[in-house]
Amino acid sequence: MINTEGLRKTTRLTVCNYDKYQNMQHADNTDSTRTQHGLNTDSTPNKNDKKDKNEKNEKSLELRETKFISEVYQNEIYPKEMLQKFISYWTEKNKSKTKMRFELEKTFEISRRLTTWASRDKNYNKLKKDNDGYDFTDQFVREVTRDL
Repeated sequence: MINTEGLRKTTRLTVCNYDKYQNMQHADNTDSTRTQHGLNTDSTPNKNDKKDKNEKNEKSLELRETKFISEVYQNEIYPKEMLQKFISYWTEKNKSKTKMRFELEKTFEISRRLTTWASRDKNYNKLKKDNDGYDFTDQFVREVTRDL
């Protein structure tokens, strides 16, 4: 039983018959504690579970990487060497080895990224210039710098 007494700025609580209630509560707590401990022990993961999870994550990462590589190689208009450099760059793993660089981007569309990659690749632009006989990127740069 608890008595309350209102004082200025505080309230005083007095526990009456503390020993009587303490023994009863202690007996109840012991049983529930044993039950709770038994439940907690069963749900604690062991090292084998963690190892299985890591292996599953590694397989998942490998599958995602394989899918990415196959999607990149569907863009046959680009030289194979350039595609290999693109793949090497974008499949770099993060520190925890859970994601690849392209997965960390907010948006990622392979065809658009390849277009940008090709426009910045010196070897591809040189090959394109040789095949076409005329380089539009050089003309654009000359026009822009002339206006400055």
